[in-house]
Amino acid sequence: MDGVMVAYHNTERIFGFQYISRDEMDERLFGATPGVGDKVFNHTVRVLEACLEEAAKCFPEQVGGS
Repeated sequence: MDGVMVAYHNTERIFGFQYISRDEMDERLFGATPGVGDKVFNHTVRVLEACLEEAAKCFPEQVGGS
């Protein structure tokens, strides 16, 4: 992911768009220390994987896949 496109809007209209780079997001969210955003992302993915594994255990009869 290189960045995100943000739409400024309400329920009636869109006011504008802005592209926010990944580096800018990291600095605004986590400060000037490099790499913090990557660490937060990796930890979040691990937590999500753990949650999904626990949820899958609740349905042992179900088969994954397409």
